Amino acid sequence: MSNIVKKREYKDYNEYTTHQIEKTADPERRARLLQKFRFNEKVLYFKEKFQRFLDKANFGQTVCLGARMGEEIEALLQLGVDCYGVDLVPHPPHVREGDFQDLHFIEDGTVDTFYTNSLDHSSDPEKVFSEVSRCLKEGGTFILDYFPGHWEDHAASYIEAPDQFFVNMKHETVLINSDVVSTMSNTAWELVFKKVENPIERARINKWSDMKFKGFLNRTRFKM
Repeated sequence: MSNIVKKREYKDYNEYTTHQIEKTADPERRARLLQKFRFNEKVLYFKEKFQRFLDKANFGQTVCLGARMGEEIEALLQLGVDCYGVDLVPHPPHVREGDFQDLHFIEDGTVDTFYTNSLDHSSDPEKVFSEVSRCLKEGGTFILDYFPGHWEDHAASYIEAPDQFFVNMKHETVLINSDVVSTMSNTAWELVFKKVENPIERARINKWSDMKFKGFLNRTRFKM
């Protein structure tokens, strides 16, 4: 894994959570994020994003991971989706306290859709996939916005070999779609995973989906 995922060195779990909380809990930063114009601008962006999925995915019970101030949750609520967020720093009423590496408060197979754009803030991205896979219902969807080449002060990990990570670390999910999308400040890989419990069916889908992902990487000039 060391050549696939670069991890920031923390002496223990507490140091990891403290480092992540520093960014989200900073009063000045939270005040900026809650400015009405900025918050509403992000809500509009997420509404347009999720609108594309309404006919493709059963949102049902949706959980947003690393949700910070909850702009994506507000967008989903406006679209009529039953959802809440999880973050190390809670933001009531819709963002609950929790670590997306340890979703022990969510029962197995109870979530229809997960969304995150914060995978780089996990000290162990494989644990995120493991927990998402455990909690998803059969046929459930995991929508991930991943920023290749992005490493900032509060990042906890960096996937150096996404071609290997996203192919080998899926657990019971399969990668069914990959695209490049514009965000408010950058471009991202929009990766969509689906939970398939049957190992034979999962292997069948993986065969063509891995080839499709290889083509995507070639088109985006990320060579396998």
